[in-house]
Amino acid sequence: MRKKSVLALSLLGVGIICGNSCSDSSSCPSSSCVEGNEMCVGDTTFRCKKNVDGCLDLVEAPSACTPGDTRCGASGDQQTCVTDGCTWWGKSESCALGCDETTGRCRTNAACADSCTIGTTSCQGKNRMECKAQPDGCGAWVTAEVCPSSCDAQTGQCVSGCVANCNSLSTVSCQGKSRVECQVVDTCMQNVEIEQCPRYCEAGKCVTCPTACTANAYSCNGLVLQHCEKDENGCLVNRVVETCNTYCDALSGSCKSEAPECKLVNGSHATVVQWTDADTVWVWPKGDGGCKTKDANGKNIRWRLRIAGIDAPECSKAKNSFYYYTCTKDTTYTNTNERYGYEAWQWTETLLPFRSEIILTCDDVTSEGVCEFDNTSDDDADEDEQVYNRFLTYVGYSKNNASYDFSVEIAREGLAFSNTKFPSSKRQQICDSQKEAINAKKNIWSLGNSISDVLKKMSTTKQKGLSSMSSRCNY
Repeated sequence: MRKKSVLALSLLGVGIICGNSCSDSSSCPSSSCVEGNEMCVGDTTFRCKKNVDGCLDLVEAPSACTPGDTRCGASGDQQTCVTDGCTWWGKSESCALGCDETTGRCRTNAACADSCTIGTTSCQGKNRMECKAQPDGCGAWVTAEVCPSSCDAQTGQCVSGCVANCNSLSTVSCQGKSRVECQVVDTCMQNVEIEQCPRYCEAGKCVTCPTACTANAYSCNGLVLQHCEKDENGCLVNRVVETCNTYCDALSGSCKSEAPECKLVNGSHATVVQWTDADTVWVWPKGDGGCKTKDANGKNIRWRLRIAGIDAPECSKAKNSFYYYTCTKDTTYTNTNERYGYEAWQWTETLLPFRSEIILTCDDVTSEGVCEFDNTSDDDADEDEQVYNRFLTYVGYSKNNASYDFSVEIAREGLAFSNTKFPSSKRQQICDSQKEAINAKKNIWSLGNSISDVLKKMSTTKQKGLSSMSSRCNY
């Protein structure tokens, strides 16, 4: 007897899309089924699998499962074999901490949330690593074999010839709990383990606790809803709550059936569009949690940010070819074109150019949890834009597997002042990095032998606003 296909299901009123068995189309239509998943119609079980054209289709395929058995589905869910007309994998349960391929059940140990996925492979130097189940139910990397030539980090498999998995010699980074260093191994650049951290590895260093999240706060990593809580070591870490289907809402700590337009909240991800000067930048939201990145008219949503904690030198501005105001070279120094203003802008453009990915945080939020606006005059808004439209945020970024704060690093370069005129949760960090630049007479700080000497070379606005810098930085 010929196996029933999607055509049979459509006749039964199931209402799903035909695979290529219903059409002579050379390309696969969209399909609502997930390969390997099953469905029951009457007393007949159908399984989603590829047909002769390589397209997903539902075909009659009696299940061989035993009622009560469990397995991990293609979407990382726990599936249970049930009998309800058919005997099939009919019950699905989402797994907050992932599904353990060894047991076929959702993980229940919260400590496993940051472990590797059992059954996956990776590379450490020439070693091909495999994630194996441990007695506590968590996955851990173990050496499966030592590759004769090299290990391809993209596939986690041994390969012939050299496949470099790092590009900067002596750079130290993290792979799980391991500190690894980029070394030359048999003429091939490879990350080699130099230390196994007892607890955590972050930015190439063993740490007692990773960078803390805010206790009891919710956040979204894509569609994954996370909650900040203490782990078994007493460290504040993000734990998976659930994976949302449509939209992850960090503000309410829940999944939503419909995505709203993106709002700038603590932890929002964005991409750089254009730096106006060294402390103002236009960005596009990344669509955290599945939020809409376009407005009702189909235009990209843009956020204009005033970087918190710093005050960079002003520069002369003009519209570029993309109609954004940016710094222009001008050696006639005035209150609106200060020394090192253009150089500071150049540094930011090089550090975080167009489409660089950044993460945004803020000190002050509204009652809805959205970051506050900067209540100062907008010096380069177009006529059809709001006058007060700059969010006050800090900008975080990653380079070579290490995380940095933009305000701290530009102060370290001597290309911006610690903005002690206004409160900042990162003031002391910024002041400390600024002190390094002062001692090295770097960039701005080469203009004089003291803070007051340097400020005299700046605008009257900066001289007045930053007059208390020494005392407020505890110098």
